[in-house]
Amino acid sequence: MISVILVLIVFIIDRYSKVYISKNLEKLNKYKVNKHIQFVYTENHGMAFNLFKKYNIINLLILISFIIIIYLAYYLIKYYSYLSLIEKISYSLILGGGIGNLFDRIYSKYVIDFISIKLYKYYLPIMNFADIFIFGGCIFLIIYNFFI
Repeated sequence: MISVILVLIVFIIDRYSKVYISKNLEKLNKYKVNKHIQFVYTENHGMAFNLFKKYNIINLLILISFIIIIYLAYYLIKYYSYLSLIEKISYSLILGGGIGNLFDRIYSKYVIDFISIKLYKYYLPIMNFADIFIFGGCIFLIIYNFFI
C-alpha cells in the first residue's frame, strides 16, 4: 500500500512542477533560486542528458519506458512481501518518476526539464523531479544491496 501512495505522490509532484514551470517560465528564461540552483525551461526530445535528440526516437523511448515500467510494477507486486521497506520505497520512487517522464513523452512528445544545479564551477545536466526520484531510488538500491 505504501508503494501505491508513494508512486502517486512522486507522479503528482513531477506533474505539478512541470505544469507550473511550463506556465510560468518562458522558454530559455531563467529563474535563479540561489547561487547553486536555477530553473531553466528546456524540452528534452531525447533521453537522459538529451542524448539522441537529433534522431526521431520518441516512439522507441516510449516503448522502452513502457516495458521497464511494466516490469518494475510486476516485480514490485510479485515480490512485495519479500522486499524490505527501503526496496519498496526505492522501486516506488523509480516507478513514479518513470511514469512521470513516460506521461510527458506520450502527451507532449518531449520531457520538460528545468532544474539546473551548479556544483563548484560545473553544471549538472538539467533535470526534473522525476529524474531526481529515479536517481534517488537507484542510489538507495545500490547502497542497500552493496552496503547494508
